[in-house]
Amino acid sequence: MSVPNTLEELRSTTRQRWLATAVAVVVGIGLGWIHWFGVFVGAALVALVQRTVGRGIAAGIGFGVLFVGVFLVSLAMTGDLDTFRAMSKIAVVAVGGVILAAVFGSFVRAVR
Repeated sequence: MSVPNTLEELRSTTRQRWLATAVAVVVGIGLGWIHWFGVFVGAALVALVQRTVGRGIAAGIGFGVLFVGVFLVSLAMTGDLDTFRAMSKIAVVAVGGVILAAVFGSFVRAVR
């Protein structure tokens, strides 16, 4: 069984696609927590299991937004959110970089 055939089978079944998306999100957040490239990989994994390229890119962007949310919650839990917000321009670059990495990662879905 080849990878393209496996992906097509995965994309055709709603339950399997949702399960694969959930696994990809968990793996992506774990990898992203270790290194920023994990955000790229996580968005690529999330996008690969979506039915269309457009949905894949939207899912990748959603993954990036979710990752930023998890990051901000972790900062709030440690009491560092105010410090992060005080860094203004650097904080914007950090958040924008995560979203941009997720967008580029989701473009993997368009590759044939």
